[in-house]
Amino acid sequence: MTARSGITHYAWPGGLAVVLETPTAGIGAVFGAAGWQLAPHDAVTAGLPSGAARAHLPLPEDVVAQCMDLEFVGGALHTDFVLLDRLLRRLQADGTSAVLFVLGTHPAAFVVSEGTLTAFDPTAPEASEEAVITRAAGWIVQLAGRMRAPATPPEPAMPVAAPAPAGATAVASPDDERFGRFAASARFLCAPGADAALAPELRAAIQTATGVDPGAVVRYLDGGHTLAEVAAASGLRGPQVAAVLEVLVARRLAFRYVSRSRPQTGSRLR
Repeated sequence: MTARSGITHYAWPGGLAVVLETPTAGIGAVFGAAGWQLAPHDAVTAGLPSGAARAHLPLPEDVVAQCMDLEFVGGALHTDFVLLDRLLRRLQADGTSAVLFVLGTHPAAFVVSEGTLTAFDPTAPEASEEAVITRAAGWIVQLAGRMRAPATPPEPAMPVAAPAPAGATAVASPDDERFGRFAASARFLCAPGADAALAPELRAAIQTATGVDPGAVVRYLDGGHTLAEVAAASGLRGPQVAAVLEVLVARRLAFRYVSRSRPQTGSRLR
């Protein structure tokens, strides 16, 4: 077993392999005539041809350990032939929980949790979700299942204030730019008929819990407004918008909107 920790993708004429490893454990999968077959780490690495191209993504040991408990889906897709944004959108629409790694010239990791997408670029931790999706290039390794969030110290509870009366002048505060776990630049799209789907009791429950009429947020969740713009247009503060959005996302009434324009070359799968 090597001392490194991470995920490695191997490719050679007629074959592919994926290996997850930590200094103390490992597992691999090899693609052959019968499709993907799981195998012990040592058996996979011992059977690799000498000319296999290798793409490695270092990962924390606890992350790799979680990945080993997930279901391996495949590693035969590549961003040269698959529209990554459409793949992620489909997983979100299906309400799937999955983890995708992109290994290659520009690595990335994506966690989809029942419709909510989180994107990571190890070379630019502060990059926006759209930027991560746009830049990601390489082999796509997909695992199915929920990845637990890393343990972090609990944050102080954030009170949700009632919306300011119409015509009142809002006074900016540090909390105004906070949207909980969502980025201010994120865009969300409501499911068709979401506003009508809010039964009176659900609407009342959301309003009681957040202090906000959910309709004030729903009308701006059209994929064209960032959360910062939703707050500005609705006259609400960031925590208020986030509180309503959390309820909508949990009930699959709103989904993160991802869009990327590509030239029409005819060389990609549609």
